[in-house]
Amino acid sequence: MIERYIEFLGLDETIELLKANERPLIPSIRINTLKIKVNDLKKRLENKGFELEPIEWVPYGFKVVKEPYNLGSLHEFLQGYYYLQNIASMLPPIILDPKPDELIVDMCAAPGSKATQLGQIMKNKGKLILIEKNKNRIPALELNIRRMGITNSIVVNIDA
Repeated sequence: MIERYIEFLGLDETIELLKANERPLIPSIRINTLKIKVNDLKKRLENKGFELEPIEWVPYGFKVVKEPYNLGSLHEFLQGYYYLQNIASMLPPIILDPKPDELIVDMCAAPGSKATQLGQIMKNKGKLILIEKNKNRIPALELNIRRMGITNSIVVNIDA
């Protein structure tokens, strides 16, 4: 595999790529504005000792600088006030910029990070068709849709 990278990218870029892959991902969250105001959740998490840094191009996205507790075990997470979402995966829905009256098809929808963000941007209006080929991934998708309060979607188990 490394040989293919070197052939395709050259030695210097391959080394940079491998170094980048060694760096841990910065934990990040997307606040669910369908359920809570950004500042309200930010204050709640800061009162619990979290330090959040805004993601400049996502008004409801934050890097988690300090995490005194597991973000996936908090009451606010279980209530769907936020989604643990990689910064890079927040970008496609932002670029797509869906409107509330549109029909959007997500062809690889599980586990639901982008799908729930699309629903959030659309304010639960319009229609989301969420396609997932792997039936074993559908329960996680459906759980996240319910947890995040997305009501404008239908899940379909087919090969897109």
